[in-house]
Amino acid sequence: MKSPSFLSLLKSPSKQIRLSSTFYHPPHKPIFNPKFRMSSSKQPRIAILGGGPGGLTLASLFTKFKIPYTVFELRSRPSPADLTTPSGSLDLHADDGLLALESCGLMDQFIALTGECSEDTIIADKHGKVHLQSLHEVSRHRPEISRNALTHLLISSIPEETIRWEHKVSSVQQVENGRWRLNFASTSPSSVPESVEEFDLVIGADGAWSKVRPELTEVKPIFSGKNWITLTIPYLTSKYPHLDEMLGKGSYMACEAGKGVIVQRGTMESARVYLIMDSPPCADPENWLHESRLSTMTPLELKTQLLTKPELYASWGESIRELISVGCDAGQAGSEMAIRGFYMLPSCSWEHRRGLTLIGDAAHLTLPSGEGVNAAMLEALQLSRGIAKALSAGTDFDEALAEYEKALFPRAKDLMADAVRMTEMLYAEDAPRSMVRFIESHMHPEE
Repeated sequence: MKSPSFLSLLKSPSKQIRLSSTFYHPPHKPIFNPKFRMSSSKQPRIAILGGGPGGLTLASLFTKFKIPYTVFELRSRPSPADLTTPSGSLDLHADDGLLALESCGLMDQFIALTGECSEDTIIADKHGKVHLQSLHEVSRHRPEISRNALTHLLISSIPEETIRWEHKVSSVQQVENGRWRLNFASTSPSSVPESVEEFDLVIGADGAWSKVRPELTEVKPIFSGKNWITLTIPYLTSKYPHLDEMLGKGSYMACEAGKGVIVQRGTMESARVYLIMDSPPCADPENWLHESRLSTMTPLELKTQLLTKPELYASWGESIRELISVGCDAGQAGSEMAIRGFYMLPSCSWEHRRGLTLIGDAAHLTLPSGEGVNAAMLEALQLSRGIAKALSAGTDFDEALAEYEKALFPRAKDLMADAVRMTEMLYAEDAPRSMVRFIESHMHPEE
């Protein structure tokens, strides 16, 4: 999920862009002309692990730069129906996500897909009292798109044969010739069998539990102390017009100390509801979901617990409790649900190793802040440009990897610190006033 785009206010944006079907000015000029002539020297064999937004953006850019590659993704290829189902929304920013899409040549198609998600934001307390409404004028340079729509857009720009779906990488290991061996595990009788392949360059875009990261650093994700329950309500607009009015057409957030409800709107008149809860002080934080049985309950059992337990949502306002109830009922009827603890990386740095690198959550897993996908897409752009320039000039591509990482580490450190800071404000003792005060201090009088 993404949190409402408040993290952008931690920095003062100097540029805004207008978006329409006919008007777009990218904030930067390209570093180099992508219509280069590739060197005739032997091309490296490149693997991208992970078919999320970062990995797919990298694949789209490699396609445009005519750099051969293969993407390996654990999931099955999404069907057209899969790509139109409700999903969380993402706001793409001028200096990273939108810049990457512009370099992919996908801006016109992107603009056509942004109508289903509004940028409006409502911040309320646990009783449903609104403390701040609509940041549309502040964030108009950060258009929203559903995650599924972005996935579909990126896949459409990639040759079908370059993505190998249902491929589970069990490990990555260096071999004597200096190349990297990918070991694939069979996940089911119908999936690909166990096998191995070797590559000159392996790029880990494979998220929190990356198989590439252990070859670069011993740092592992740690539990953040926060737990997430995701509920999906299709056709909320027509079935529950009073809830539709309460939530608005963009993002809605209600919070108190250590607990929150964040809602995003999407396709099929849907609402994606995220319940955020700190593990209780008396519990084993990392195992609380399991020990409390919340992670194994049926949707109806979960609803009872959420709405009757004082430490959960029993004391929240009637309208918010109804929203939770409707979400659990939708889960009982088959809508998507998920329950999990949230993890984060304590640091982002490693000693460079030839032929390996990371982008996105694999490099800098953070708490949701609205910045993760944008960072991954920017990293895909920077890395692809560096590799393309090296291959075009006939120089060692590994020097481009080292330069990319040198720029990545300080930027990722700031990103991770800002995400923690925003989360602390969202769920502080005086929430939501802590966040409202911060936002108001960054707004101009006319906004």
